Amino acid sequence: MPPEGYWKRLREICDEHGVLLITDEVINGFGRTGKMFASEHFGVVGDMLTMAKGLTSGYVPMGGVMCRPHVVEAFEDKNTLSHLITYGGHPVAAAAALANLDIIEREGLVENAAKMGALLKQGLEGLRDKHAVIGDVRGLGLIAGVEIVRDRETKAKFAEDGPELKTLATRIRERGLLTRAGTVINLCPPLCIDADEVAQIVDIVDKAVGDMEAAHGLA
Repeated sequence: MPPEGYWKRLREICDEHGVLLITDEVINGFGRTGKMFASEHFGVVGDMLTMAKGLTSGYVPMGGVMCRPHVVEAFEDKNTLSHLITYGGHPVAAAAALANLDIIEREGLVENAAKMGALLKQGLEGLRDKHAVIGDVRGLGLIAGVEIVRDRETKAKFAEDGPELKTLATRIRERGLLTRAGTVINLCPPLCIDADEVAQIVDIVDKAVGDMEAAHGLA
């Protein structure tokens, strides 16, 4: 997570030097963080905003870029950018995106991501007192990371290919949670997740970390 004021200061620096600020919302966009776009949390508007993934929820490949007027104006008249995208403007992808955005709005998935994300972070933070190997819990909405460390004070890490993290990844998978688990356990559950499923995720992480500690004498 960026420190307080980071994005606003970055915006000021870009404006001062005439630099375009690009907000990459490919992963965070369309509700993942509890707002439609993550940049909304920080009160910043980029000059260009990239999007993909959440635009169609991955059902059909699609990506796009939104630009502020001064960026678009640079390519008007004789300055047209001659660029060809073979599948650009594909009607099936456009239809999937429109249907997906309608579902996100109609079912209140952005609001659900904010609510369930707060529960997820609260549950994960509660594990820090229980497990010494949990060095940090961070996230926003339904995107969270649980950092696994050998030493919480020095932030020393376990080797990515070491037996400890292999045990952790195996036990998480065996307990029924499919995610990336290494020096950071990455959690990005569906936007339609409910409170019971959030509790199940926290429980699996809790038990899998405990398995790792017990197996390697870390408790």
